[in-house]
Amino acid sequence: MRLSSLIKDKKIANGLPSVAYTDEKFLALESDTVFAKNWAFVGFVHELVKPGDVLPIELAGKPLLLVKNIRGEIVAFHNVCRHRCLKLVDQPKNTG
Repeated sequence: MRLSSLIKDKKIANGLPSVAYTDEKFLALESDTVFAKNWAFVGFVHELVKPGDVLPIELAGKPLLLVKNIRGEIVAFHNVCRHRCLKLVDQPKNTG
């Protein structure tokens, strides 16, 4: 099955075929068109209570790090060291 056949306008929609959940090309297309350009749910506010709380997550195969800063905002960063390409944080914790 080709990806283009899933995108065509259809008169009756029955849901996605099973290949949509297993095909690497479909995941890449979904990552580029859905996850990269839209808001995505990544966690609950109560998981980051105090400034300095960090929560490592993965979204569309990319490691991210949620952090509650000193202003009480929750921000996201790539959870990868720029110099050694290692994960910065493995477990939720408080760094403050």
